[in-house]
Amino acid sequence: MAKPDRPRIHSTCKESTFHDLMCRIGGSPDATGRLVVTIVPLNGELLKGLILSRFPGGVTALQDAWNAAFGDACGDGAGVPDRSTIYRWRQGKWPGNKSDLLKLSSLLDVDPLCLLDITEDAAPDAMKSLYRSYQTNRWAPRARSVLGDFLGHKTDWPPKSLAKHHYDRDWRLREVGHDLTLGCNFYPTFEIAGAPAVYEDRPQVFHFAYRHAALFGRQWVQYGFVLRHGGAVRLISINGHVENRSIDARDAPTLVETWFGPSPTVFRIASLHDFDIHLRTKDTTGEIGVRFPA
Repeated sequence: MAKPDRPRIHSTCKESTFHDLMCRIGGSPDATGRLVVTIVPLNGELLKGLILSRFPGGVTALQDAWNAAFGDACGDGAGVPDRSTIYRWRQGKWPGNKSDLLKLSSLLDVDPLCLLDITEDAAPDAMKSLYRSYQTNRWAPRARSVLGDFLGHKTDWPPKSLAKHHYDRDWRLREVGHDLTLGCNFYPTFEIAGAPAVYEDRPQVFHFAYRHAALFGRQWVQYGFVLRHGGAVRLISINGHVENRSIDARDAPTLVETWFGPSPTVFRIASLHDFDIHLRTKDTTGEIGVRFPA
């Protein structure tokens, strides 16, 4: 059975550095010469649901859990957030600092990137804003600086300390090598078996990065992430491409297509929750997954 036609998207290739990739969507100032900053809000509706699912007692139960886990903390983000602060978060406002965002995410047992409310229309401008923040190391609001731990050329990717310090665990990692014996310049499919106990209750995030065997100091470059929540799948690429799919069978795998180019490359997929992966180099099923642009 042939796959239905889908548009071919050419926006980046795995030969690019992170800087090259982001410069292609760098944008320009507005008519007054000022740079327009797009602040991606938090997904307030998702956050409300996560709090009630994790803490049936609502905000009070969240505050009690916060105090029990972090009551002795000092420095940035010290203290239990009051009800009005949590209410603002549930309305899509960011926490005032990175520490509070990671504390909130760890209590909900979710990857902080799942809380980003990136719509298809806003994604290109959102990524422009993100790149400017990354270039200048000026993050507004400051909680957005958590994204800087993932982006750019990294020797330590994903950030080990984030998982260990805030979630008391290691990242779950899988690597897939493209050594050209499989072919080149084609789309294979990564069949990801996530953790249904997780993604039926809350989003599971899969981060995607690659590195060349010799280029760029063999550093990792993250090029996007995929969220699975129930039967909903969303792909967000660093170039601003957003793609959504729905899956009827809730226990079915998440299918992700990524470009295998002309050079030997290692791909790494990371999640805070358990998963396994199988590579399909040829697909005769007719199933369509989400696709990272080539």
